[in-house]
Amino acid sequence: MRAESILPESDGTAPRLTTSAVGPILKPVRTSIRDRKGLEMHTYVLYVILGFVVGVFGGVVGLGGGIVMIPALVVLFGFSQHEAQGTTLAMMVPPIGIAAAWVYYKQGQVDLKVAALCALGFVLGGFFGAKLATALPNAALRKVFGVALLAISLRMVLTK
Repeated sequence: MRAESILPESDGTAPRLTTSAVGPILKPVRTSIRDRKGLEMHTYVLYVILGFVVGVFGGVVGLGGGIVMIPALVVLFGFSQHEAQGTTLAMMVPPIGIAAAWVYYKQGQVDLKVAALCALGFVLGGFFGAKLATALPNAALRKVFGVALLAISLRMVLTK
């Protein structure tokens, strides 16, 4: 069966939703950040939908940015590992500190002293971690990311 585009044709900078014999798929278009300027409106909508889905997931299980958003940007939108990580970090700064944490705070489930101390460490660790990550080749960074997710997943599944 021939794949048919569901979304309007784009200039090649946006992913296209298609149907095929295997069902709906989002075919990533490999582009750089410079090539993503001037995206079409439907692409902006897809990014908002992705953010919404990740936000709901994060609100429910406390995860999202690294575990859902980064793979989605790489696989669905054709970002490099570096671009996905940088974009995700930039995305998380305002909303995590404001919206999701506020709900938990109102329920009395936030230790502000611990959060402040961890935030200090996070700022310093984030700076040095970003320096290290941007020095790695994309393929190596993807492997490090994948191994970290796998190790965390196995530990959570296999421990009581």
